[in-house]
Amino acid sequence: MDDVARFTGRQTPAITKAFDRISNDIRLYVINEMKYMHGNDEFRREIIDQIVERAEGSFLWVNLVLKEIMQCHSYEEIKVAFDEIPSGMDSLYRRMETSIKNLTRVSDKDLSRTIPIWATYSRRPLSTDELLRALQPQFSAILDLKFTISKVCGHFVVIDSDNQIGLVHQTARDYLTKSSDLPFSISPHDAHEDLFNKTISVFLDRQIRSIAAQKPIIPFYVYSATSWAYHLSLSPASSDACLTLLTRFLEGSHVLSWIHMLSILGQLKVLVFTAQGLTTYVQKRRKINASKMPLRHGLSDFHLLELWTIDLLKLAGNFGGHLLQEPTAIYKYIPQLSPRNSALYQQFGSSKVSPVSVTGLSDSDWDDCLTRVSVGNEHQALMAICSGRYLAVFSSAGIVHMWNSLTFEKLCIFSHEEYLFTMCFSHKGDMLASYGFLTTRVWSITSRHQLFSIPNLTGIRPLCMTFTKNDAAILMGSDLRNIREISMKNVDNGWQECEISISAEETPLKGTFPNAPTSMAINGDATEIAIAYRGSPLTVWALTKPKCISKCKRRLEYDKNPGNAWTGVNRILWHPNNGELLGIYTDGAVFKWHPLEESHHEIATTSRASPSELDCSHNGMVFATSDVNGAVRIYNYEHFALIYQLSSEDMVTGFCFSPDISRFYDLRGSYCNAWEPNVLIRMSNMDEAISEVDTEVVSTTMSYLASEVWAESRSPITAVSARWQGRLMFAGSDEGLVELHDTIDRKKLVVGESAAEMGIDHVVWDEVGRHIAYAELGGRIFIHRVVQLDGKSKREFGWSCEIVMSFKASVENGGISQILFSPDSSCLLVASLNSAQLWSLESKSIRTAYKSPTPGVEHKWVIHTSDKDNIFVFSAKTVTALGWTDLKERGWWKIRLPASDGAKKKLMEHRQSLSMQHSSSGNPMSPLEPLEVENVIDQIIATPNSPYILICLSQRSSQNNQNHGSSFHLIEPNSLKPTTVETSLSIDTTFSIPNSIAAMIEKPLSFLGEDLLVYLDKSFWVCSYRIINKTNKAWPGTEHEHEHEYRDDAATARDGISSAA
Repeated sequence: MDDVARFTGRQTPAITKAFDRISNDIRLYVINEMKYMHGNDEFRREIIDQIVERAEGSFLWVNLVLKEIMQCHSYEEIKVAFDEIPSGMDSLYRRMETSIKNLTRVSDKDLSRTIPIWATYSRRPLSTDELLRALQPQFSAILDLKFTISKVCGHFVVIDSDNQIGLVHQTARDYLTKSSDLPFSISPHDAHEDLFNKTISVFLDRQIRSIAAQKPIIPFYVYSATSWAYHLSLSPASSDACLTLLTRFLEGSHVLSWIHMLSILGQLKVLVFTAQGLTTYVQKRRKINASKMPLRHGLSDFHLLELWTIDLLKLAGNFGGHLLQEPTAIYKYIPQLSPRNSALYQQFGSSKVSPVSVTGLSDSDWDDCLTRVSVGNEHQALMAICSGRYLAVFSSAGIVHMWNSLTFEKLCIFSHEEYLFTMCFSHKGDMLASYGFLTTRVWSITSRHQLFSIPNLTGIRPLCMTFTKNDAAILMGSDLRNIREISMKNVDNGWQECEISISAEETPLKGTFPNAPTSMAINGDATEIAIAYRGSPLTVWALTKPKCISKCKRRLEYDKNPGNAWTGVNRILWHPNNGELLGIYTDGAVFKWHPLEESHHEIATTSRASPSELDCSHNGMVFATSDVNGAVRIYNYEHFALIYQLSSEDMVTGFCFSPDISRFYDLRGSYCNAWEPNVLIRMSNMDEAISEVDTEVVSTTMSYLASEVWAESRSPITAVSARWQGRLMFAGSDEGLVELHDTIDRKKLVVGESAAEMGIDHVVWDEVGRHIAYAELGGRIFIHRVVQLDGKSKREFGWSCEIVMSFKASVENGGISQILFSPDSSCLLVASLNSAQLWSLESKSIRTAYKSPTPGVEHKWVIHTSDKDNIFVFSAKTVTALGWTDLKERGWWKIRLPASDGAKKKLMEHRQSLSMQHSSSGNPMSPLEPLEVENVIDQIIATPNSPYILICLSQRSSQNNQNHGSSFHLIEPNSLKPTTVETSLSIDTTFSIPNSIAAMIEKPLSFLGEDLLVYLDKSFWVCSYRIINKTNKAWPGTEHEHEHEYRDDAATARDGISSAA
């Protein structure tokens, strides 16, 4: 019987033809491989015929045989080798296994186990360079890795064309792990334990910190940094060696070097995966240790692991973006900014050699809030959605902000510049669609550009929108009770109405009024749509055919006609898996209902807790509601059991779950908060195979032990001032509370509190630190004298505040803009937009007043650092010197700024973009008006020790007063020397802060020393910028040129203003 019959037991023409074709392919392959083989043609033909005959259709067997005979040196060796090679893969594998058994050198035997383990169990294929590094220092430098592999691995391991290590075939993996009779084990558990030990051990090197900073990072270190947690998860949890090594790694500074390396690589998502793996590992290990007596490892080891499990999650959420910008922050600042009970602070934050000290942190532990991101203090966060990798938040500025949902790195913004009704991600997560007043836009998240802009029909408000047809179309349900669709291939056709009518009710119930819908929801496969009304029952329609499937009937005990009982519905959404609908009735009750089975279940709520929004997790295990009172409640879906409640005074304006259910996001004010309660983390790690009984037990337990968290809503600090060269901080809040803080004793004293809870706009110290003054929003000003107490106990605050005077300032045009003590503390200057008053502390009355010669122009007042007789008034174009005693003009200068077209260019690009968008939407736009940009002064900073005055300007367009960028300029105070009133001079700015630095500055804070400018950046880090004077030459504009060098010093602390407060 031929080969076909031997394999199939029968002969058919089709199978015979297929085998003949394979045999011919094998013959061609062998001929090509053996054309350079030594020997005569007849001998080669004989070997080729025998190989094809014995191949049995297996290219893999042929490949391995060729490797054997191509290493032979004579005809006799080839014949002997060929005769010894068995037919069939199992027989061949046994022969390859025998060659490994016959190795005699100890190093060869060790290599024969180590290399196949890396080839079989590595997380991804290693390159030859990575494998060579992995084999050190156990094995000395290998001269020819390819030769070594062929010699000691019996052809089980190969090097492919990309120089990557792998097994010769999947069947080889199966043979080695299940059927082999090797003198050593390469079982999965033992192998992964070896690989875990190797990958984590590289971080125990004393030189690891310097290695982590090398560029480029050694490839095997990259593999180790991203893979040790993977190998730990597959290692035996009972291994004491693994636990010992893991504890050693987490106890020392090695863990910081690992985080440093991940930050450089941009792989902070590994922190999240590692934390999840550590959680599972600790759970398994605790179960094992529960049966061990005595314990080999103390409970402190598990406590350490649990602390780091939390820290790694919080680290990625709270500091992810900052670590990507400044990886060395993990050594310098982040431990000091972590809660006192965290592993980060306990191990590294209390070090006396730390470059920064942080006081005022109120929380000892990480709370459920993982992090918060802002859309800008002047805007409101209105809508949030989340895909696997991205978090999108829409703000009142008409902008969609995009973050990485794991590390919270700010990725980009999409400027829709309209109010959005809804937005959604594509199912693949690579596109975002946003529906506004005028246009619908589709954005590419990967390229971060707009793909399409489609004009919307007037008078239509979308109630739901989703991608469909494998992301080739977008489906939308509107308040006109119709369905429209956009084809991504024919976007020029715009929104097209589908041939599905859902406007006519087939069998309307008595007493119903199907007015405009309140909510719509399209199911996951876009085959059904649910429509909710206030005056008619919830209805489900088929999208494939215009057919009403079911109406939701609610049977209340007190209803006199239960046959037609129904209740209006405010919000609805589909469960992702079981075909049920989740909704909120108009009376606030939350319900679930199956349109086909008519099953119905609901939760009654109080009027105070009546929910306004709801969302369901992507796996359907939990759902959540939010209300206008600031509460978020999470329920187990199956049993409608409350498992978590978050309460806050801040109203919730948006809500969504993360795809992995471990966290949820809510919008409050200008912030999007990411919450990660333990109950969700536990549910995300649940075994999918949990039994029905176990599910019921868990749900009941969670309902009975539902956790409740109060998110404290702290009044924002609106003004803060530090005593010069002292320990005291003076701060006022948005609710009118004024406090004096001792930064050393960490105690505080309430100085005053507004009776009408009016916010504190301004606080200021005098120059010697004896007086403080603050101004309420309504214009009332208070001045206190600060006195240090003698003989105070440790429990007492060391200072007292005595009221000196209070008065209501009569100001015009927008209220008080600035308050300032005179150098001798005898007077307080109260400035507004167009005028100023000088109040005497002795007479408690106005000493003199000042009227601005340029009404309506913003001014800032500053004390001259060396001329205490005069006060200087800055605008964007001029500086005026006034005498302190009478506020009479002593001198006047024009400010010459360096030429800069940056703001004008930015504004022009913005307007051109608007023009293109209107054109693409079919809406004509008037021709561009003449562009006008003017500088407005925002802030002046001057300190006694610095030779500079910092002028902070914003560039605003006269068309809409919108801020289009800021610039920062420095001048030398000594150039401001008053002469006579009649004399006017011009001064040049010494230099301008470079645009690359200016773009990062959110709020300049002060000068430290002579040349260190400290500022708050866009991510709320306190940063410094050093100005180095290279020469002692004169300043620009005089006889000589002066040179400067600019250097950006790294970020030093997070949330500087709120931490100080």
